[in-house]
Amino acid sequence: MLVTPDIIISSRLTSSRLPYKAALTLPCGNSSVKAVVLRCMEIKRILDLPSRIFVACPEAEVSIYKTLCEGTDAQILGGHPENVARRMQQICDAENISSFVRVTADNPYICFDVFSFLLEQVLSQGQCVSLFHQKALPNGTVISHISSSYVDEICLSDDKKAEEHLVLSQESDLGDFIITPPIPEALTWREGRFC
Repeated sequence: MLVTPDIIISSRLTSSRLPYKAALTLPCGNSSVKAVVLRCMEIKRILDLPSRIFVACPEAEVSIYKTLCEGTDAQILGGHPENVARRMQQICDAENISSFVRVTADNPYICFDVFSFLLEQVLSQGQCVSLFHQKALPNGTVISHISSSYVDEICLSDDKKAEEHLVLSQESDLGDFIITPPIPEALTWREGRFC
């Protein structure tokens, strides 16, 4: 089992579904990405985790994200503009990260019980624990625990789907290393999914 993972929030302003969604101002007055960072900070506090929080964005957007996340303890790190796996690999290498919980910047509803459940799952080097495949959690609560060596394998492959989504793969070799634990019924809310 790996040490307590860091938290990496992946984001980019050029989202194809909703460009600049990370910069949208929520009713609380914070940008969407800042709300996610603050939520991760609260989860760290509740679960008493030593995890660091990183926002992984394209290199050209670092200064914008520093403004969007001002007043938080998140470290903003830039990397590859298109290849999410390569961006994660760059950050893992630079910050000596062996595993991380991946959160997306449009995920403001992650909760400590889902986070805690994820950390209870055994993760070995080269593996990824995904809570996406089960389609049991509402949008906004789905997170994954990913080893840096699993990301290295994605970067060695030609799997474009894995490069973008990390937990989805078109190659069976990668898919064999994705662990999908049964999610306790008390945590599920399938009706909360909208895609």
